[in-house]
Amino acid sequence: MKLVHAAFVPVMFAHWVGWAISLGYISCLATVLLLTRLFWGRLVLNKTIVGILLFSALFLSINMFHMAVGQNAESAYSNLYQYLSLFIVVAIILFSQPWEMSEILKVARVIFWVAFYSIALEFLAVNFLGVSKESMPAVRYSPSYFGDFMGWHRPFGLTGQSSANGGILLLSFLLLAELRVADIKVVLALLVGAALTISGQAILATIFILGLLQLDRVGNLLAKAVLALILLLSLFLLLDLDLFQKISLDYLIYVLWEKAYLSETIGVLNGWQLLFGTLGSVAPEGGYGTEVFMIESVRLFGIVFTVAFWVFIWLLVRRARIRFIWFVGCILASIHYPTVFYIEAQLPLAILYLSTLNKSRKINVALPVTLNNGMQSDSSHQAT
Repeated sequence: MKLVHAAFVPVMFAHWVGWAISLGYISCLATVLLLTRLFWGRLVLNKTIVGILLFSALFLSINMFHMAVGQNAESAYSNLYQYLSLFIVVAIILFSQPWEMSEILKVARVIFWVAFYSIALEFLAVNFLGVSKESMPAVRYSPSYFGDFMGWHRPFGLTGQSSANGGILLLSFLLLAELRVADIKVVLALLVGAALTISGQAILATIFILGLLQLDRVGNLLAKAVLALILLLSLFLLLDLDLFQKISLDYLIYVLWEKAYLSETIGVLNGWQLLFGTLGSVAPEGGYGTEVFMIESVRLFGIVFTVAFWVFIWLLVRRARIRFIWFVGCILASIHYPTVFYIEAQLPLAILYLSTLNKSRKINVALPVTLNNGMQSDSSHQAT
């Protein structure tokens, strides 16, 4: 594997070192790539990179006011970086081409197993070996994260947030599934890792996505409809059983309805802020914080940029073999806590997009061309 491609793996540990250091690391990586291209005279920007640069410039220009005169400039910069990080990661990944498919497979496997072992090893170390949770790299001291749940430590993992860790593991799994290398060992690791997060969002999203993958294998429309109904009923029964707080219908209603605080979050925004956001410069009415990511996204980034962000995610996955499952997976992993805003989850998305571009090129190369004498020849002989 090329060193420049292996250099993307440390991005998975961004929350261990903090967003400022991770931003510096990514900036240095981008600078090295740029200087290398300039030195070898190979500076070529494809339309996706140009589009990202133009869109980022638009986002920055519209939000310049919040960064310049906002009451909390540090929070504004943090939210700005959080929003643009997916675009930045995708642009740098594309700028680091060419990638061999073997390199993509290696990086995809490393990403998945880093996501899994960061959960599993910490769970074992703290709950069974007596290792202090304070020694974990992503430790968070707020009571909701630091305290045990039902007597068990919930791993801080890569991000310090259990639901996000489960979402990262799920998207990393989907990357392996897309590349057709998700064997039974990988599936078991996904199930175990999701369970060890003790996160309702992570567990339910994982079960639902695995169900969709099984549905995708069924060709008969009637059988697909029956299995879909069984899947939905099974999830409902699982929630109705009320096995524990995180996996219960009451908790789901409590988080996504009672704690949504739609009017308190959106009602404080004027027309411009509703469309283009505030980067956090406007607080919700009464200090209420919504538990629904999409609502919070509108407060921070507005309707226009929230829609634009999800359109961009669709553009990243639209060439994938299981594109609808990818898109649903991103939504489910971000309903409560915004997994897609974590750079550790954005790396698998960027690698997915890169793999679909590579696949498209291979298909184009393999197409037969007709010669003047009517005979056919494989165009791969002409591809240089």
